[in-house]
Amino acid sequence: MFPMSLHKRNNKNNDSKNSKHSFPKTELLLSPWQMLEEGYPIALEGELKAKYADFVYTKDRYEEVTPNSPMWALDCEMCQTRAGSELTRISIVNEKLESVYESFVKPYNPIVNYLTRFSGITPKLLENVEVRLEDVQRTIREIMPPDLILIGHSLGSDLHALRMLHPYCIDTSVIFNLSGERMRKTKLKVLAAEFLGEQIQCGTTGHDSIEDSSACMKLVHEKLKHCIEWGDAVISGPHAVERIIAERRLMHKASKSTNVSVTENKLSENTMKPKVIATQVPLIKEKQSLPKYVAGEDVVQMQMFTTSVFSHLVTREKTSLLVGKSMIINDFIKYIPEDLRIFQPESRMKVSEQPTNKAIIKFGRNNAVDSGVTMMYTSVEKSPEDTAVKVNKLVKKLTKYLSGNTLVAVLLAGRNTAFDELDTSNHGLLLLNLHQEAVPPIRLERDIIDDNTVG
Repeated sequence: MFPMSLHKRNNKNNDSKNSKHSFPKTELLLSPWQMLEEGYPIALEGELKAKYADFVYTKDRYEEVTPNSPMWALDCEMCQTRAGSELTRISIVNEKLESVYESFVKPYNPIVNYLTRFSGITPKLLENVEVRLEDVQRTIREIMPPDLILIGHSLGSDLHALRMLHPYCIDTSVIFNLSGERMRKTKLKVLAAEFLGEQIQCGTTGHDSIEDSSACMKLVHEKLKHCIEWGDAVISGPHAVERIIAERRLMHKASKSTNVSVTENKLSENTMKPKVIATQVPLIKEKQSLPKYVAGEDVVQMQMFTTSVFSHLVTREKTSLLVGKSMIINDFIKYIPEDLRIFQPESRMKVSEQPTNKAIIKFGRNNAVDSGVTMMYTSVEKSPEDTAVKVNKLVKKLTKYLSGNTLVAVLLAGRNTAFDELDTSNHGLLLLNLHQEAVPPIRLERDIIDDNTVG
């Protein structure tokens, strides 16, 4: 998807040692699948490659992103031309909120609506502007580090306006969520007010791209001080975010009161109380309201923030079966919360170690759980052509004797390295098939009478 440099970086500095961040910034990056879901320009083979044929990569070659990679926040303003929405202003700030690049941009097509109420662009602002889209693209390609992380609010729209492609993106409309539904976005103005205590986009002259990009950078910095679920109702639940917002409002109110009374060198009792309350607001549910899970011989109560499939199998499915080779089974257990790793007879997940791929398929097929999930992990170490043949045989063995209504999912994980110098394809693939029990045709009473008459 993106051209990568072949040499490995010498990354001696560890972000977690010297940084104020509570977790690596790389954990906030959008995955390729998320970028597709959010409408980011990605030149995948096929229709998407043709669709984005005239888009430009932000670099000729990218380096591996790390927790030490720099971050820039980007915001673009657009106007309506005869050809559609086109770029008219771009602002980029760095992690210190210093301006990295700022420019007005003049579209080639005539502007039919300046959208001043939103863009802040007026005819006078663009009157003497000579910068064109290709000038902006060239400048970005020149100044951008090869491992840069771009930040923005619905950043995909900005990349579309720039007609550029970039692999490392953090989207504040994704990592912050107040609704609990991933596709229901919260305005940047609301996020800045609730999590930063700042009022932006308040003027009548339209948005300021410097202000918006700075707000995005501040939001990411604030999130990195806490944890990955902080401010995200999809992961932690709407009630947890509501408590965070209540805490932030009290903190911002206390901060303003402190600023007013600082000349007295003494905080009033009313100012101190919100601070104490704010530190005591729980970010998780009360223990008695947490669901109970079976872990070995113990019953534990805990709030799940992860979305690991293995956590789901252990805690939410009625029954589940995991079949694989011993080495794989041991690795899988690492992805299950520590309190839920002990597999005893009363656990919801059963585990079976099998020596070969054929044995794995046979055992999983013959012992598939009713009203639950059976997961079989096989590994084929062959050339791409031979691998396809082997996988096809395994799938045939799996589906040959299926009974009842069964959803079969075959996940091909792809590869993280090329098979040879000419091979660069490493995409994963998910194949789904719904196996349904054959239903005999319905025979009406009239048909039965006719059969008896013929006899």
